[in-house]
Amino acid sequence: MFYEIKMKFVLDASAFINLGEIDFVGEIFTTYAIDFEIRDFRTKLLLEAKKVQLRAPTKASMKETKEQAKITGDLEVLSEADLSVIALALDLKANIVTDDFDIQNLCLQMNIPFFQTKTRIKKKFKRRLYCDKCKKTKKDKVCEVCGAETRPKVVKVENINNSS
Repeated sequence: MFYEIKMKFVLDASAFINLGEIDFVGEIFTTYAIDFEIRDFRTKLLLEAKKVQLRAPTKASMKETKEQAKITGDLEVLSEADLSVIALALDLKANIVTDDFDIQNLCLQMNIPFFQTKTRIKKKFKRRLYCDKCKKTKKDKVCEVCGAETRPKVVKVENINNSS
């Protein structure tokens, strides 16, 4: 007996750069936020030609994605559009297509399968907010001690087995 498995793919903005070169078997989705980021006419035509479906992630999946991004420290480096792609993949139980290392990093944390068009992450990172003046990690975007703006700093690096 033969079963056809129809895969679902959620694409981020970086994947659309190479969309014409990729042949997907399955459904292709993206979010309204990503669609808004795409400005060039050629890519907009490809969206139509590839029958890309626009969807919004649920509030629950956005909340879960943001909570996981806090754990990895990616919340400070990922845009709302990036987070929406991950959340939509969570909703649809879909694969993400991205060349964005920060998105790949969070996908690893959340066990969301992803494919890359050109480059794949080699290391998994954990980041924390860091105050350059106080030289300490902080919990907020503004240091509660000196009032300086904090920035994301990598505090843990783990090698990834890229056998896929």
